[in-house]
Amino acid sequence: DINGSPKDVKLAAKKLIDDFKKVRKTTCCKALSAKYDFNSPERRQNCVNIVSDAAEVLENIVKENSKELAF
Repeated sequence: DINGSPKDVKLAAKKLIDDFKKVRKTTCCKALSAKYDFNSPERRQNCVNIVSDAAEVLENIVKENSKELAF
């Protein structure tokens, strides 16, 4: 249900976090970008990759639950 209870929303957020950690091991931005110089193009690209991974994780969750969603 898109208008789920607070408990449902917390469970969905936990799933997003847990699934993201399976891909990236952590959700801490500082840890995810620690090996890059702050102003480097490599760090910026790393951030793009992180956001892409997060979007993919979320897309998979939505697809898994699409039968339950009524738009």
